Amino acid sequence: MDQMSLVLQHFQNEKDFVEVFWNIDKNPTAAIWAKLLKSSLDQKAFFHPRYTGFLHGPKNMAYMTDLLNRCIDIINTGDLYKIKERAEGKWSQEFSNIIHHHFEILCGTVENHSEIYKKSSPEIRNAIRGLNQVTHDMEAFYRAKERVEHFPETYFSSIIMQNKDGKRYEFPDFVYDQFKLATKFGAVHLNYFQIGKTWWEVFLDEDEEIFPEAISPHRVMSGGFDIFFGEYSPPPEVWQRFERFLLAHGQNIHDKKLCIGYCQVAQLANPDKYSREQWRQLIGEHCHVKEIRLHNEGQIVSRLELPAKIGDEF
Repeated sequence: MDQMSLVLQHFQNEKDFVEVFWNIDKNPTAAIWAKLLKSSLDQKAFFHPRYTGFLHGPKNMAYMTDLLNRCIDIINTGDLYKIKERAEGKWSQEFSNIIHHHFEILCGTVENHSEIYKKSSPEIRNAIRGLNQVTHDMEAFYRAKERVEHFPETYFSSIIMQNKDGKRYEFPDFVYDQFKLATKFGAVHLNYFQIGKTWWEVFLDEDEEIFPEAISPHRVMSGGFDIFFGEYSPPPEVWQRFERFLLAHGQNIHDKKLCIGYCQVAQLANPDKYSREQWRQLIGEHCHVKEIRLHNEGQIVSRLELPAKIGDEF
């Protein structure tokens, strides 16, 4: 398999479609990921697309504020746990960290869900997962909006394709060598198919609320993937601050098992077709992933059509 494509539908015009292509990298990690993706497509596994950090389209801060409060209200209908905080439309990292801490308590880990999660109704479980996803989406939107005012060419937007039913594959040793903090515009990376935060995320979020056991370096892959419409390479001073942060927590920045950064598996096939802002606008307005396709030598070898509307399922 040498290419992946997404068929995207406009949020206002159901007859307006675009198909965007990515070239799959030629290395063992990308080959394993492509096989896992094909298996998921063949088995019609459930994919949950999330658009984060796009400033064009319907998913603005007001929408996400309402969605997060609905998740909180649903959780508070149960008898096992109450959340007193409310989203008020003005985002802050402190509020985001508090909400994520509630999520850690409520959910537990992928391997060992909390007793609260196990005893909750399906509706409350869905709302618990929503705490995590909506909070991260609000973070991405705020950071994109803040950055576009000063560095319009460098802000981040992402499509996160979570494969909730997918097979989890433990990393072979060679995968650890491919993690890098530097990212390319439009590149596809392995999805973080775990509950918690990486060391890099804890550093960026200045998260003092997180439980130590919730810091979880990337260690498994599935057919899921993240696409970053942004480019980043940490300045030397940021890298030095991160190194000091890790040392203060007993970690070594050169330990490859920390999986610092992201593992690329594919690249946008024609990045120069549009400007970066044009790409973000095109993708942001075509915010329904209609179909995932895998190609080999120009032929479709596997495809999966996604539901017409997923709604508020997390």
